[in-house]
Amino acid sequence: MAARPYHDQDWNLHAEASGQHVFHPNVNASGEPGVSQKTLSFGDEPELRIAFDELVSTGPLSASGASVYGGGVGANWRNFLVQREYYQIGVIQSKLPHVPADAQFQRRLCRG
Repeated sequence: MAARPYHDQDWNLHAEASGQHVFHPNVNASGEPGVSQKTLSFGDEPELRIAFDELVSTGPLSASGASVYGGGVGANWRNFLVQREYYQIGVIQSKLPHVPADAQFQRRLCRG
């Protein structure tokens, strides 16, 4: 969801919010039942997308679900632009008892 709550000849203000939830991750038949049959992976590409190579990737994470939520604001005055975004990614992992807690990732972006 995005909105442009204020604008005039010199100014623009932008606000956004979004969220997603994974209810049923992909099933990997070769994994260990109840632990690694359902997997998710997260990756990101460079900002300048000349090629579609991933800059960073988590690889497959054993998971029963995930959620993403966040938002951002931006404003410009004539040719001067400032933006700020924040996203929180939570992974509900399928794990054995000795494996660490669920994974949390954050993404922050600030431009000016």
